[in-house]
Amino acid sequence: ARSYPPPCGLLGRLLDERVVINNIQRRGGTFTIQPIELTVDRTLTLPGLDANFNSINGTGFTVQDDAGNQFILVDTVTLTAGTTELNFRARNIGQVETIVDTIQNAVTIVLGVTVINNPSAPLEVGQNEETDNELRVRRAKSVAIASTGYLNGLLATILDLDGVSDAKLYENVTNVTD
Repeated sequence: ARSYPPPCGLLGRLLDERVVINNIQRRGGTFTIQPIELTVDRTLTLPGLDANFNSINGTGFTVQDDAGNQFILVDTVTLTAGTTELNFRARNIGQVETIVDTIQNAVTIVLGVTVINNPSAPLEVGQNEETDNELRVRRAKSVAIASTGYLNGLLATILDLDGVSDAKLYENVTNVTD
């Protein structure tokens, strides 16, 4: 049975359903993880994403930068007076860039939180979800993995590795080492 890439007209969910035939799934986006220092003047508990807590602004203690990007505390924590660095996750999935010393605004107001700041770069910058076009290209390359030719199968396997965007293989068809 011959396999053809999905027609260019397929988009979104329909494209996702079609590429499953070839054991391919769209690569999802990831979240930016940003360490943020909080200074508190008393003992208090801040809910994180792990808590079953819903506020007007979403789930968990939330802060934002000067551009309006919001970040939610990852793990619920009980703090005592002083400064503590905690990990926050961007509210939006995908590439959310941050600038040092710009996350200083509380979205969730908690009495006792006196200073919010991000004195360092993110631990991880999120990645955007794979686009329809990127998925089509990856799917077209992947069907060669099951090919009968050694070279085509090897190339497809290499191209399917995370972090590999382009590759070219050369085959020596002579008995001379070069």
